[in-house]
Amino acid sequence: MLCIAAMNNLGDAFELLLNREADAYILNTSGVGCLHYACARGNIEILKALKRSGVAIDISHKDSYHGSSCAMWGAERGRVKILRYIHDNFGKKYLLEYDNYRRTCSHYAALRGSIECLAYLNKVECLQHSFEDNEGRTPYALAHAYNHVETVELLTKTCPHPYLEEDSICGVCKMDKYDFGL
Repeated sequence: MLCIAAMNNLGDAFELLLNREADAYILNTSGVGCLHYACARGNIEILKALKRSGVAIDISHKDSYHGSSCAMWGAERGRVKILRYIHDNFGKKYLLEYDNYRRTCSHYAALRGSIECLAYLNKVECLQHSFEDNEGRTPYALAHAYNHVETVELLTKTCPHPYLEEDSICGVCKMDKYDFGL
């Protein structure tokens, strides 16, 4: 019942069920629980209700689909408030985790073109520009592949440009260092 309430963004119903001792640890057959659904919907109130109730929140739990954390579910859907809540209440390490495909919150935000999530990840030093997934794609490569022009621009501006001494092209965002007079 809690999963259904979280999935449908029904905060009041969620809190009522939680107060009546509904089991917050129940997962569906895909290993997804109310925490994943709350993060996907961007419902901070559900996360706060869980915290108030004293339920031990396992923010590192990963689903059985792709091994994605609730932070990844939030990042994929552009839920910057969820990323902020997780960072502020549980720590930055949960924004740096990766799934079975070696994709991070940065990858999922870039894949969907979520400029707000990427800007936040950059602000809290969790934007993983050079981290490659199992197919060798960085967040920049995913944003470029899906034609998210503004996202590509943001990733280019925030890229630390890890040039090798003999290279003139950034291995991540493909910017030529000579365009910057380096």
